[in-house]
Amino acid sequence: MSFWVRSQDKKNLVVVDRFVIAGNKIKGYSQLTPLGITLGKYSSKERARAMLDTLQSKISSAPGLHIFYEMPREM
Repeated sequence: MSFWVRSQDKKNLVVVDRFVIAGNKIKGYSQLTPLGITLGKYSSKERARAMLDTLQSKISSAPGLHIFYEMPREM
């Protein structure tokens, strides 16, 4: 299974193996991005955690081999 994510600023479309909350940001890591890439920046760490929960739900409910997700902008 591959999980493709488009960054919040719409500048990157990357395959992500691991997600990490870093302060109020969600970063993604993979073999191609071993230093990580910021996928989204949110108003608080709690909001970033809620977005990570959304990513988890998307992963667990996806039926296919390839999953695509676009990080939402902060409102």
